[in-house]
Amino acid sequence: MPAPTGNVGQRISGDDVSDVSVKGDGPEGRGRLLAWLGLAAALALLNIATIIFTDVPADRMYAIRWSTTGLALLQFGLMFAGTLIIARGGRLRETLALRAPSSWKRAAGIGAVVFIGMLVVLVFVDSVLPMGEAQSAASPWDPDRAIPYMVNALIIVIVAPVVEELMFRGLGFTLLAPFGQGAAILITAALFGVSHGLFGLALAATAIGLGLGYLRSRTASVYPGIAVHVAINALSVSAIAFGT
Repeated sequence: MPAPTGNVGQRISGDDVSDVSVKGDGPEGRGRLLAWLGLAAALALLNIATIIFTDVPADRMYAIRWSTTGLALLQFGLMFAGTLIIARGGRLRETLALRAPSSWKRAAGIGAVVFIGMLVVLVFVDSVLPMGEAQSAASPWDPDRAIPYMVNALIIVIVAPVVEELMFRGLGFTLLAPFGQGAAILITAALFGVSHGLFGLALAATAIGLGLGYLRSRTASVYPGIAVHVAINALSVSAIAFGT
């Protein structure tokens, strides 16, 4: 990894994005980066261990299970807490990129292109290397279990994008930015990918991470990425509901 070339964080002037300091350099910054890498690695290892050593259902019925709700809330709660703990001591909004892009119109245009690109890549990846084991084509929708389905849908569509974007494209991207925008995009995407699964699923998630990282780099904001992430996950939830 090359040596840092600038301060962490970004200042936007028109379409120009340049770095400003949010305490990313020096021993403190390196310590926070190592802590974040440890958190991301732990998440990835936990996911891999779950796939290897537990009986992960190959069908879509997980979407209507309360056990899914509990595990998801625990996972995202720990991710959110870890992100805030690592980010503490600095300018929180700057560190997490919680700032509006210089132009929402421009951000929307880039986001639309990224979203369409993601869909193309996902279709291609799924056709070449199916994302996960064979799944039943039947819809898991059951009117008697509508409540757990709706709760899990809200977690997937709202909670997951917010927490994951704050952790990866917020904190992670900011801490990696001194090593270059390209490094920040690639490393956050790779860790984002392996934290979602193995083989096809990991490849698909990595592709999504690359698109979201590029969007983050072009807008200097985490908000557009959250919006695109919400849209992608909403499509996934719809596919589960309708058995497609």
